[in-house]
Amino acid sequence: MYGTFWSPRNADVFASVSADHFLKIWDAKAPRSVQTIKAHDFDILAMDWNKYQEGMIVTGSVDRSMKVWDLRFPGRELKVLHGHSQAVRKLKCSPHLGNIVASTSYDLTTRVWDIDRMEPAIFKYSHPEFVTGVDFNLYIEGQIASCSWDSVTHIFRVPQIFK
Repeated sequence: MYGTFWSPRNADVFASVSADHFLKIWDAKAPRSVQTIKAHDFDILAMDWNKYQEGMIVTGSVDRSMKVWDLRFPGRELKVLHGHSQAVRKLKCSPHLGNIVASTSYDLTTRVWDIDRMEPAIFKYSHPEFVTGVDFNLYIEGQIASCSWDSVTHIFRVPQIFK
């Protein structure tokens, strides 16, 4: 398993992603997953809940794609985001805007996406090594931190998104 993530809306619900290609939704009161979605054809390394749209999850995979899911309609992803040239390692939905997602990849980049648009990432930041982590600053809109294998954390702003 690559990660577990608590729901921002329900204290008993969390999601998990793993090498078996499945996104699973769990209820802490139940003995097994309550929903299972074959989300990618390769390992799923990353996911996050959208804090603004109930039941919306974004997953990232070794297949280099990110997929947006609505748990009410698990048979098919809402959107597929392409742009990374290697595995998507981490992703994070913005705490400020419901349509913004940041991702990192082994392609040495951090990218910021507008999931309402079907176009490549709207912002790209390059690192000298594999990028393994990303997060939005809760207090300063548009400020993002990402880190890579070179043991350096980069802090940058994406002003065109947050006006």
